[in-house]
Amino acid sequence: MKYQAVMENFLLRPLGIDPLFLSGAASAARTLGTCHVVQPGQRTARPVGLFLPASWAPASGLAGSAEDLIAFARLHLGTHSGSGALLDEKQRTEMCARVPAADAFGMADGWCLGLARYGSSDGDWLGHDGTVDGGTAHLRFHQQSGTAVALTTNATTGTLMWADLVDALHELGVPVGDYRPHVPATAAVSDADRFVGDYRNGDTYFSVRGHDNGSRLRLSDGAGLIADMTLHDELVFTARRVDADEAPYTGRFVPDPSTGRAALMQLGGRSARLATAA
Repeated sequence: MKYQAVMENFLLRPLGIDPLFLSGAASAARTLGTCHVVQPGQRTARPVGLFLPASWAPASGLAGSAEDLIAFARLHLGTHSGSGALLDEKQRTEMCARVPAADAFGMADGWCLGLARYGSSDGDWLGHDGTVDGGTAHLRFHQQSGTAVALTTNATTGTLMWADLVDALHELGVPVGDYRPHVPATAAVSDADRFVGDYRNGDTYFSVRGHDNGSRLRLSDGAGLIADMTLHDELVFTARRVDADEAPYTGRFVPDPSTGRAALMQLGGRSARLATAA
């Protein structure tokens, strides 16, 4: 049985979700919204196409709405009518348990099995964030109160909108968990060359190169990401896309203690090992 058929018949349909896969046959009941990019310093949204290789389908090949995300939250909360058959209480507990050895730096306050943990004044919230070219998705749910919040957008500015939504909900007395990484002060770096190189994690690779005559660093990958990097103390960096107005990524370098040169780069929940020093 194909991956899409398994998802549709054993998960999505039982949750009341009419699936819309980004590859394969189109859905007769649903259409995909047009994705948009907003460039820095501009207020005009420009339509963009999706760059989504077939191998990425299990991670980002399914389109949906905020209502669909709430259905997933209700599954994990045990309040959906199909929860007992799809994910019993023992399995829900296992999926929501923190995995201590999993480092979620730059993404969340902790990892569970497929879910992230986000700190809050009333305890951790669970959920996940996701982005594609010109679109974003955010989900949070709180086991103790049974509260769930979801947002989907069709623009790169959706990450900024999510932060505004979380702040607004806090003002209304809903302490939604979110990850706001501590970013140290900007560092005065005279030896930025020790970070330059190609970093790999499986088939995913990142390239760090000098920019503006070597005065700054620029990050790129094989999927269209181009971002200017700002170095901070403690080897932390922020990377802001040059082609889209969205929240910056936060990552860090891990040095080789014998040389002081960067050996790993942590970004987006991945640790990429230095493959080639440039």
